Amino acid sequence: MPQWEYLVVTVKGTGSDRTVQAVNGEELCNFPLPKMHILINSLGEDGWEMTGSTSSSNCVVSDLFFKRPKP
Repeated sequence: MPQWEYLVVTVKGTGSDRTVQAVNGEELCNFPLPKMHILINSLGEDGWEMTGSTSSSNCVVSDLFFKRPKP
């Protein structure tokens, strides 16, 4: 049975004002994120598969969930 490792990326803001707020709960001091697809493509190149997302009612804070097989 495969074993997985998981990654949670917390994104704050909307449109061109998005920033990465935290990765796996570790604060990043609002790392700029002008294009969401760049982040997702970069993680995909590292073997991460996006498995889901959540967002607040006003879509200001979102969590993106990724998984990949453990090495």
